[in-house]
Amino acid sequence: FADIRLCWPQGSCLVTGADGDEQWFDGLPWYLTDLRPQGFLGRAWGRKLAAQLNLTDDIRLWQEEDVLYALTVFNGEYTGGWLVGEGNYQRWITAQHPAEIPLDQKLTHYEQLASDALAGEIVGSSAGGEQPKFTYYAQTPSGNKHVLVKFTVPQQTAVSQRWGDLLIAESIAAQILRDGGIHAIESTVLVTSNRQVFLEAERFDCKGNDGRLPIVSLEAVQSEFISSPGSWPQAMRRLCEQQLVTHQSVAQTEVIWAFGRLIANSDMHAGNLSFYLSEPPFALTPVYDMLPMVYAPNSAGMLRDAAIEVKFDLNVSKSAWLTAIPLAQQFWQTVARDPRISEAFRHIAQEMPEKIRQIEEKVARMGG
Repeated sequence: FADIRLCWPQGSCLVTGADGDEQWFDGLPWYLTDLRPQGFLGRAWGRKLAAQLNLTDDIRLWQEEDVLYALTVFNGEYTGGWLVGEGNYQRWITAQHPAEIPLDQKLTHYEQLASDALAGEIVGSSAGGEQPKFTYYAQTPSGNKHVLVKFTVPQQTAVSQRWGDLLIAESIAAQILRDGGIHAIESTVLVTSNRQVFLEAERFDCKGNDGRLPIVSLEAVQSEFISSPGSWPQAMRRLCEQQLVTHQSVAQTEVIWAFGRLIANSDMHAGNLSFYLSEPPFALTPVYDMLPMVYAPNSAGMLRDAAIEVKFDLNVSKSAWLTAIPLAQQFWQTVARDPRISEAFRHIAQEMPEKIRQIEEKVARMGG
């Protein structure tokens, strides 16, 4: 528990812990910055609260005090183990246990929840990211779980088909990483009769029915501890120098980064790598949002139809590349064989192993 008070200069705050210790921040405390409304759900939340709070509906223009006030009145669930404001704390204490969606009713419920989300309703938590999504509590083959569900629009177009390909590919990538000994999200793909695709991922910030685990993104951590942000491997090395993460986490991140490069993930920004918040060293959460985003439709709806050249990165060690290459080859081979994926994207997947072999030749010439 802690008290947060806005103070001078504008946008600053003073945090007083339960033990009486005080800490001043020139904005939101760094470990709360991930709660800022962002992405698909954040925009829906912003539009809903803007009129109520007399704020602009463009969440990018909100000041620090606007964000903090909005967090206290947000009648939903934050990502991670955070509750901001006494009202949210009271709601949490008095809330009933969630009722799970049964397995045999899941697709029907998900279609309605997706429709609500597209209509601007906030369904579940404040999870960020641009892909349409909602959160819920559902039965899964391994028991009742809190899940985050990404989805495509129900209309079948070339753009929605490509997004469906990418969601299926995301599930394949997570499975291959898990099989390779790397902690990644547990996920399942569901497809309706009209080809609407749902990617259901178990939330790693939830424990049991009601338990929550605090998480922070690399973006939040590096904003506090690193003066000049870099790629995941570069940032992790700087954090390791401060004993904020372990050497093992640095090595694992190099493998994850190399795998992402090899599967054409162009979206490995600092918000897509996270840690469980604790006393240092911080432990990595499962890998999430790992998919070949370079093949996503652009803002004009244009689609890439040919394999891209993979970018080589000298900031990644030879051993990391050697670990990631067979995993990436397996990924593209699996995508190329998956009947749920469109013929056009399977053709791209058939071309990608040759691009990876070109990287393999460069890795062979590396020292170490």
